[in-house]
Amino acid sequence: MNADVYTEAARNTYITSKPFSFPSDSGSRWAVAFTSSGGTIMTAGISVAVTIAFSTLWNLLCVLAVVYKGTGSRRHYAALATIWNSNEPWFAFRHLTTHTWHSIHKGDPEKQGGGESKPNSADLWYGAIMALIALVVFCCSITLGIIVPSLIRIGSSAPVTPDSLFYPATPPFDDPIQIIRHFGLQAPSAMRSLGSVETSDDITVRRKVQFKDESPPNLIGGNRIAQFSYGYSLTGVDFGLQRAPHLRYTVEGACKTEYGWFFSDNSTAFNEVYRLWNDSNQAVAVPYSPNDIKLGPRVTFRTNVSPDGITPDGKVTYAVVVSSTRRLSVTDSSDPWYTTEARTPSEVSSAQSPAGFKPQFKVLPRRPVLSCWQKDTWTDGSITEIYPSLLKGKGLKLSDPLIDVLDAAFGSAPVIVNIGSAAGDSALLSRTTSANGVISAKDSSLIADMRRLVVASFVSSRGVFADATMYGTAIKDYKNVLKPDGVLLSGAEEFVVSDPNIQTFSLTGLVVLGAVLGALVLTVSGVMICAKVPGGSNVWARLKVLSPPQLLRCVYESEIRPVHGWPCTSLVPNLELKTGVACCKKERYCKGHFGKERDQTNEENRQLLCSGEESPAVEMTKMPSAQAREVDA
Repeated sequence: MNADVYTEAARNTYITSKPFSFPSDSGSRWAVAFTSSGGTIMTAGISVAVTIAFSTLWNLLCVLAVVYKGTGSRRHYAALATIWNSNEPWFAFRHLTTHTWHSIHKGDPEKQGGGESKPNSADLWYGAIMALIALVVFCCSITLGIIVPSLIRIGSSAPVTPDSLFYPATPPFDDPIQIIRHFGLQAPSAMRSLGSVETSDDITVRRKVQFKDESPPNLIGGNRIAQFSYGYSLTGVDFGLQRAPHLRYTVEGACKTEYGWFFSDNSTAFNEVYRLWNDSNQAVAVPYSPNDIKLGPRVTFRTNVSPDGITPDGKVTYAVVVSSTRRLSVTDSSDPWYTTEARTPSEVSSAQSPAGFKPQFKVLPRRPVLSCWQKDTWTDGSITEIYPSLLKGKGLKLSDPLIDVLDAAFGSAPVIVNIGSAAGDSALLSRTTSANGVISAKDSSLIADMRRLVVASFVSSRGVFADATMYGTAIKDYKNVLKPDGVLLSGAEEFVVSDPNIQTFSLTGLVVLGAVLGALVLTVSGVMICAKVPGGSNVWARLKVLSPPQLLRCVYESEIRPVHGWPCTSLVPNLELKTGVACCKKERYCKGHFGKERDQTNEENRQLLCSGEESPAVEMTKMPSAQAREVDA
């Protein structure tokens, strides 16, 4: 299900903003996909939701902190006022830390007639713990605001558009026209796979393929032997199967050079003839005429069509014949496919040498054939088959149309044979780097060429269902596996495609995040509604009185009379009331005072307050209510 770099999926081949089953190693997951721009907006929305959730959580923690009775000291209520009026935890952390610090250096003046005493440990711990909680909430809100979107974003896949599906059926062996058309249809997929290999590195695609070079270091019978084994596996998740994520496709294979299949060299016709598996009915001619050697090396794949072509244990045998004889090279090599000999001076100076090149070497004739085998295994639980068509009727959660696609892609021959045949001149890396037929034999290698084809086979196998969205729907007169009669078969669309422009999010994660946010908002809203209920205990009174307007009202309120023009039932005072603020001129670190009028009298009162003397403003609070109203008038 991984998206490769070779081709982006067309926008009309997948569906977004619709819930679907997303395949994963742990099973199918409920998900929703968006385009790149939509995914960016969703990511931002998730970050905002996390931020709001932690802000609401902090509000709930503030409620719990205020409800906690504590020591009831003025310092405790000073901390409560700081907590309750902190809209965000960082503000609370800074001010609670400052509050705790000053509490450590100053005792409780209530206990020794206004003097200082040892600090109250309960108040210190209360302030310190709440400061720590505020810091944790702040850090978590920032960190999870970044992490949560990446956790909810689970991939880059989307369900396919049913109308875009087409997969060519395997043509009959006696229909050459359909065989050629099928060959042409498969070529783009092969080229995309090879292109992906060229742009990948050992950390991405190549590491998922096991390729072991087992070539002996010494010559055997005077010949250089190349030998290797390979293997890889894919799961239903890699294929993008929505209902069968645990299906596993395993490939094992091996190859070894075979020098004994060379049959004859017809120098007149410029052909070398090889009898594959020493079978005269399976002969392959390798041309090396002057026109042929002007082209770079190429390769031919053949499956063994004899009754022994498939072993009892399911191994399919195939051969790889290279056409590199007499190719000119600027470097020397002893590689089995590119072993060279020196050209004579007359050959170097002859007209056969391409313009601008004076190759000193040429590839020897009778290059060995690769004799190979490959075994495919399809497994799901206790079910194991060597052909995908045999998976039908076994109770798998894999629809028959999708099994037909697997059978068309893997049932006729090993994928590497299809890739090598469809790639044509691009199958060998030495051909793609050849200029006018001249190669660098030293930089060419049988092992490198075959490793490239094996990795391309892995990429092609993984993208078999993605290919079903890339053929187009305007192909006429060719059987569509998914729409044999022009109507899409049931279950044919049960797979997803991957693309870098798709962002997939866990729908479960989005629902959980929304539920948590909703629960927090409802809880805090419920608490605040309860706090507004008339009457109630002093616990709710703390939530009311600690709001900034009420704290300001309490500045002017005494125990024996309310503030004129600002009753305790109102959040705002009368517009006619005036006030002022100022700091003492004598006290350098004065935190400021409130007064009714910014006049000289109030300034003197504040100076008296700072010096510790009792001012008329203070005496006024001791007057009877009638006298106080008279003075106020």
